[in-house]
Amino acid sequence: MSPMKLSKAINILRAARGNLSLPQFDQLMHEHDDDESIPSVRLSSLKVSEVARVLCLSPAKNDQGWDSAPTVPLPELLVKSLALVDDSLSCETSAEASVRWRMNYFLLCALDIATASGSKEEQLPKIDLEPKWSFGPVQYNDQAVKLTGYPYYALWYGEKDEAASNVIVTQGQGLGGSEEAIAEVLGYMGFIHHHRKNAKKEIFPLYGIATDARIFHFVKLDNDSTFVTATLDSETDLQRAFSLLVHILKEAATVLSMQPSEISTQSDRGGAPSDPFIPAGASLRRKVDKKSHYRMLRATADDEDEDSESEEVDDEDLEDSSSSDSSEDETSEDKDSKDE
Repeated sequence: MSPMKLSKAINILRAARGNLSLPQFDQLMHEHDDDESIPSVRLSSLKVSEVARVLCLSPAKNDQGWDSAPTVPLPELLVKSLALVDDSLSCETSAEASVRWRMNYFLLCALDIATASGSKEEQLPKIDLEPKWSFGPVQYNDQAVKLTGYPYYALWYGEKDEAASNVIVTQGQGLGGSEEAIAEVLGYMGFIHHHRKNAKKEIFPLYGIATDARIFHFVKLDNDSTFVTATLDSETDLQRAFSLLVHILKEAATVLSMQPSEISTQSDRGGAPSDPFIPAGASLRRKVDKKSHYRMLRATADDEDEDSESEEVDDEDLEDSSSSDSSEDETSEDKDSKDE
């Protein structure tokens, strides 16, 4: 549900002074959610050609300098940590634990180097773990749908905003060729790219990494909706894979720091060309935890009785309060769908 629709339902609940049960609250929000009628399609089920077509993206004609990215010395901590993970989890039947441990060390060591040259607080990235996203409506198989899923990591610099994410990481076990691997991460990058355009926000390049912590598929999506990719095997060239990861994190921070202090809108710059499959109303949304909102409102019902002057909830108030968490059943269901 979008923040605007949720705010209407919450204001009705506040007017009722909390005298609604959780099932009644769920029904109330369902009635105010015109997005419920739009079918969902898991982003992980699409091929890269489908993602590119639906989100109006196209391959670029050059690698934009990635082959000349500087080589970075391997941190001793990274080498020792990767060896320790491999030894400790050698008997682990599930590959996911090894993937997560290895990826965490890769990312943290790369961030340490990428941010070492600057000490300003705004240069340090923030990391969001598995945000649940949907984007739509878009046109897929001749019908309007919303694409859903969750990346492993979303990184951004500065003020938190879904549209501010500029490095996306997805994980997977046994990733195949680059065509298969980049489909999901390219989709998330397309979500943010078109959300910025439709919201008339400043557009700047996005970076993506699809990895099983051994094979790394790097993606860059530029302002003109074109993307480039590079694939490296950390088993055969660990230093090169790590160096490109550091380079991308540095480049992402540099690109953002070069933006004007007061962000201009697309209309200020003459507007962006429309995309045939992306309606103007298509937007990036975060999954809302309705139970948490309900508990919060019930807990504050008594306070509202004492203060009859309480303000109504505005949709902007919900941007930061929309939780990425959901019930355990919902999380399990999402992950099962993704693994399939």
